Amino acid sequence: MISGEARKGKWSIFADGIYLDFSAENSRIKSFGGTVIDATIDLETESSLSGGVWTLAGGYSLVQDSKATLDLIGGFRYLGIEASTDWSLSTTITDPDTGDVLAASGSISEDGNLWDGIIGVRGHVKLGDSNWAIPYYADIGTGDSELTWQAMTGITYNWNWGGVSLVYRHLSYDMDEDGLLQDVEFSGLALGATFRF
Repeated sequence: MISGEARKGKWSIFADGIYLDFSAENSRIKSFGGTVIDATIDLETESSLSGGVWTLAGGYSLVQDSKATLDLIGGFRYLGIEASTDWSLSTTITDPDTGDVLAASGSISEDGNLWDGIIGVRGHVKLGDSNWAIPYYADIGTGDSELTWQAMTGITYNWNWGGVSLVYRHLSYDMDEDGLLQDVEFSGLALGATFRF
């Protein structure tokens, strides 16, 4: 993950990038058509997921003082993702309704690109007269996805040159049911450093 910001007066622009790569993770085929696949039939299944998320937005400061900041933001977020699955079953599986056959072994892959407009808020609240602060960020949007939203908060310690942050971040996508991915969520802790120029 990497991000950058430029600010002049009450106006700002920032970009944020995330790269992810999960290769050959153990997974399982649970169903095919209307047929539930027993775990004992699935000999080996591996799935891979790779891609990136890029956010670009501009902001206007509604609150900007020594105790707290609040920016109203607007921009877009891009998600580019590629997924693949390789499977090995002990037998072929036939869909009872359509007669389609899932071979005992094979692979499938697909990629997708989503562009969404977003609006949100971001800023920080200083804890008293100390160097500690609570950063926050929240956005929501739509476009190629039905709904996307992101939220982040944590704790920051600041020096003159920058700061160190420990935050929890969550990014969610709700998509059409016939797409490559229906619902995608990324979340977890992030430890980072900020440098001011």
